[in-house]
Amino acid sequence: MQKYWWRQTEWHSKMDKSMQVNGMGERTREAYLRSMRQLVEHYDRTPDHITEDELLDYFIHRQNVTGWSPATMRICYSGVKFFFKHVLKRDWHLLTIAQARRERRLPAVLSRDEVKKVFSLVRPFHNYACLATVYSCGLRLQEGLYLEVSDIDGLRKMIHIHRGKGAKDRYVPLPESTYALLRRYWRTHRNPDSFSQPSAEADKMDRLPQSPCPSKAYKAPSGKQNTSPTLKRKASPSTPCATHMLLTCWEPVSTSASSKKISVIPTSKPP
Repeated sequence: MQKYWWRQTEWHSKMDKSMQVNGMGERTREAYLRSMRQLVEHYDRTPDHITEDELLDYFIHRQNVTGWSPATMRICYSGVKFFFKHVLKRDWHLLTIAQARRERRLPAVLSRDEVKKVFSLVRPFHNYACLATVYSCGLRLQEGLYLEVSDIDGLRKMIHIHRGKGAKDRYVPLPESTYALLRRYWRTHRNPDSFSQPSAEADKMDRLPQSPCPSKAYKAPSGKQNTSPTLKRKASPSTPCATHMLLTCWEPVSTSASSKKISVIPTSKPP
């Protein structure tokens, strides 16, 4: 069979419609459909011809041979179980016991000096303003990418997040120093629709990338993961963002007007 033939089958359409009726978000549906595509491509046959024993062998293969992480296995289990339970109406015992062990690892929390070093490597100013907002407000990266200018309430110092995780709206506090940075960003930004994408007349910079810090320019401290931070996840009480917000305020200061180089300097008093 040709590659990606699964998308052209009636089972793909039925599964997608069932998930929509179930109220699942777009990204969840994509992940579940991908898990089923990997299964049918592994056996190269339609899912209604896959037996329970073959499904068990597939789970063992992904866990022991392919080496999928527990997080990846959870998505695999969830997508496959949804299809066989709610689309094919299979009453298999395997579908009730398939479960991935959850890993509970302590996060690598960067110090204020380390975070300052990371932000000093961000280029250009457009990327810095977006990442500083994501970091200081504890946003997920996807939330920052889809942030609009109308979502920023300068009077109440709040940001309205639309359809965050779980399709839930929420308000997050906007620090005074971040608000001042955003006002400075608006002088050249001037795009009333998108926050992360400047207007064509004002700036032709690319959209905010996943890794705006050069990977070779940042070296993680000893004992911490040696990768350039991407700020993909939402801040939690154990992340540098939430920890540092409790200890200090962040004041963005321009060190070079010509190159628009920015450094983040902690201060004990609000600006």
